[in-house]
Order: sequence, then C-alpha cells, then structure tokens
Amino acid sequence: MPSANSEEEVTLDAFLSLVDNNGFRVELQEDESVYYEYSTSAVRSNKNVNKKSFANSILGPSYNYQAPIIKFSDGMPIEEDVHDALESIFEESTVEIDWQSGDVLVIDNIHIMHGRRAIEDVDRKLFNAMSFR
Repeated sequence: MPSANSEEEVTLDAFLSLVDNNGFRVELQEDESVYYEYSTSAVRSNKNVNKKSFANSILGPSYNYQAPIIKFSDGMPIEEDVHDALESIFEESTVEIDWQSGDVLVIDNIHIMHGRRAIEDVDRKLFNAMSFR
C-alpha cells in the first residue's frame, strides 16, 4: 500500500493503486483534481446476516463533503418524488443522540445509517477504522 508524507507525494497512480477498479472510473482533470464515478447497486446482500442492506448515499454524504451526483446506471436521475419518499423514510427512522463530553459511538455502516446532520462541534475528534469482511 502506498504512503505519502506530503501533498506533493500524492499521485494519481498511488490513488489508483487503492481502487480495485471494480465499478470505478477515475480521470485526472487539467487542474490536477480527480474526477471519479462509482457504479454499484443501492441494495446489496449482507453476508453476515440474512438481510439486504440499502446504500443511503442517495441523499448525499454528511455536510462536510461536496454532495455526489447519484443517478441510475442508465444515466437517468432519481425522480424527485422517489428522493423525497426516501428522505421521509430516513427521517422517520432517525434517532438523535444526546452527545455528552467524552461519549464514544461505534457503528457498523452495513447495519446502521449514520450522520446526515450538520456537524457543529469543530473541536471533535473522529477516529475511523475500515475493514473488509
């Protein structure tokens, strides 16, 4: 796995080595930014439980990121009424957490949809661990 100690050491080749290219299309732009597309099913089988999981990225990431453009594999946009219905279902299923100083929350992204509210605590510390099952 490549490593970089500075921004100058980050290359497109290093980035591409982290991508399995399975559903990814990556292009380096003239301004040296990276454009990428990822194609996958919104519903996927979960090998740890006998249930399907739904990808909630249709509503976009948390407030700290540029919202992605989500569309069907044929290039058609998701209809506004479908988007609104999903947003309503997600909102009805949301449980707010009354955070206290020192709280820690561990979640499994396969089973729990998370974080779609503005992040107001600029001093928070976020620790992230990724794994492949």
